Amino acid sequence: MKTKTKDNITIDDVARLAGVSKTTISRYLNGKYEFMSKDTKNKIEEIIKEYDYMPSNVARSLKTKSTKLIAFVVSDIENAFAAPTIKSMNRALLNTKYHMIVASSNESQEQEKKLIESLIEQRVDAILLNPVSYDAPYIEEFNKKVPIILIDRGIKNLNLDIVASDSSESMRQAVEHVKLAGFSEIYVFTEPYRNVQPRFRRVETFKTTLNKYGYLTSQIEDLVVTIDPKKTDRLEQELLRVISTTKVGTPAIICTNGRTLLAVALAIKNLGIRVPYELGIMGYDDFGANTAHGWTLLNRPSISSISPNWDALGTKAIEVVQERLEKPSSLKKEVTTEVTMIIRDSTKLITTYRVD
Repeated sequence: MKTKTKDNITIDDVARLAGVSKTTISRYLNGKYEFMSKDTKNKIEEIIKEYDYMPSNVARSLKTKSTKLIAFVVSDIENAFAAPTIKSMNRALLNTKYHMIVASSNESQEQEKKLIESLIEQRVDAILLNPVSYDAPYIEEFNKKVPIILIDRGIKNLNLDIVASDSSESMRQAVEHVKLAGFSEIYVFTEPYRNVQPRFRRVETFKTTLNKYGYLTSQIEDLVVTIDPKKTDRLEQELLRVISTTKVGTPAIICTNGRTLLAVALAIKNLGIRVPYELGIMGYDDFGANTAHGWTLLNRPSISSISPNWDALGTKAIEVVQERLEKPSSLKKEVTTEVTMIIRDSTKLITTYRVD
């Protein structure tokens, strides 16, 4: 007869050794001690400790139809928002029964599909999704199998819960700040934006805000510069073009995300452009003193930034997913978290600087 060891003991064995029913063991494991004597409770506890018994999460999930697992699929794990958002989500989950799985789709819709299919097979209770593209109709079918909550990026024509940072109002404030600071021309530098909702909203708000300042649509289109942060030569050419074509005053650039901001800042340094005398610069996804990166603050001159509240974004995301799991038929929510504009030397009033 095979001897039971710590590695192969089952709930039936625990019940037999404790001299109680399997139902009693199940109640103990679920914290239901109401109809259990103190002696029985202590006996079960001793057996579980002696044999290091761990209940099967798979078996439990089959019975309860819940694994207590929530997945977060991020489009790019290296994106500025990923680490602080994951951290705040984990913090928000500490006092719940849920745990989180994190995966990255690496900006690939094909990989995104495979990840979601795999997570559904693993029976996760819900998926927090930072989608690769604004155009992703296949998500609707996945949402029929598991609740999907969108994080910081929407998907067109789909009515899903979404938690996102404010993209429109923050861009309007950025444009107005740069104008009031005395810069004569304003450009927006962005990665391809039409299929990424936050970038699209920022660029469109940039255009409508300049319209209010009297710019013609044809003029505004020339002020939107789409770049690849990895193509340094072309980026440097665009920066030199911006400076050379500005006949009066000093131009400024607003970058639509952290990756673009970093690439532009490095190109400015390589070219020896003097900020803010020859060019002003600011951008999204602040890496200030409260982060491990801190380069926007430590850079000389320090760089003005639009800083999302990552803590609020992660916390609200967990609140929304819990409500969706508790009330599956409730109305879909759209939650917008505030951002903060941090003014530093790169866009300070240029009239306060003296050019030697």
